[in-house]
Amino acid sequence: MPRKRYSDDVRHQVMMEVEHGAKVEDVLKRHGIAEATFYRWRARYKQVGDEADPARRLLEEENRQLRDICAEAALEIRGLKQELARLQRTKTSP
Repeated sequence: MPRKRYSDDVRHQVMMEVEHGAKVEDVLKRHGIAEATFYRWRARYKQVGDEADPARRLLEEENRQLRDICAEAALEIRGLKQELARLQRTKTSP
């Protein structure tokens, strides 16, 4: 009997369904996956950790970029406030 090949998307979907509380037996039956295959995937998934999830990596990268943008904006705002305060002091000084 030839081995079935499952895409990364199917593997990820199965893992997420089980992680979110679905019964393993139900998920495996719905996708036509052997129990041994699932537990092999789960062992590999735990070894690699969250780095195996491309969506998570993408979100982490976007979050990093947003934090950088916010930090730059905060610095710019601080500089503008300081400049405004300096201008107001020089305007009121005779």
